[in-house]
Formats: sequence, structure tokens, C-alpha cells
Amino acid sequence: MDDDPGRLPRCHGDRVTTTPLPEVPVRSPGELTRRWEQLLTPPAPATRQLWVAWFDADGLMCPLVVPVDDLPVAADPALVPGLLALHEAVTGRPGFAEGHVAFALRRPGTALVGDDDLRWGDLLADEVADHLDGTWSLHVAAGGGVTPVTGSSSWRCG
Repeated sequence: MDDDPGRLPRCHGDRVTTTPLPEVPVRSPGELTRRWEQLLTPPAPATRQLWVAWFDADGLMCPLVVPVDDLPVAADPALVPGLLALHEAVTGRPGFAEGHVAFALRRPGTALVGDDDLRWGDLLADEVADHLDGTWSLHVAAGGGVTPVTGSSSWRCG
């Protein structure tokens, strides 16, 4: 328990976070990669995680970033309904439905994008993208770096 009585306890430890510089918009794929670098490096996790962040139509990041822990190596379609339900809950806020949902696969190993990472991108493209009003992207965060994998090429904010 924290000794500071004015400080709220963290219900999920370091697993749920608020964003750095939430008032600074992200308006390009390069800026999004830099934002993931701010959030996810270092250290490397012991297990695989899929982090999800949302941006409104002006490129401002929702103050909630959600990790999905213990992600399997193989892309698992059974996770899609939960991801969509989470997305619908967050995008009920004005401006977020037509914004951008950003996924980051955080995993041990090197930052090189492998076949398993590409299969996660394919799963998101095939099963998630059609349910979004806005755009989406996937990055890999590993080995001390962040690498874009795939996503909507039409993302323009601001």
C-alpha cells in the first residue's frame, strides 16, 4: 500500500497506463511509432502482450491504453470478439469511433518482424478491420525497438 494518502492505488500495477503527452496529437504513422516507443520501450516483457490505444479524429490519444496479457504466439481468432467489445466500449466517446485504433504486439526477442507477427496482422486485417469506422495499425515492440507491421494506409489525423 502506498504511504501517500492522497494518491490513488493502481488497480493493475504497471499493466494499464495513461499516455505520455496526451495533449500532443499524433498525426502520422512515424509519430505513432515514436509514441509506441515512448510507451513500450524498454524493458522487454517475459510474455507476449497485445497493447491497444485509441486516437480521436484530431490525433489525440485516449488516456487509456490497454494490454492483453499472455498472448499466444499463433494468431488466435478466439480473441477477436473481446477486442471488438473493448473497442466498442472505448469508441463510445465522441470522436474516437472515426479515429484510429493502434495495436502493438509487445514480445520478447528481436525487433525483426517474423511470420507470427505477420499472421497477427493478417488476423486483425481479416477479422477486426471490417468492424472499425476508422483506421488501424499494428506495430511490434521487441528488442528495444518498435517496428510498424501493417495497417490502414489512409490514416490522416488533424
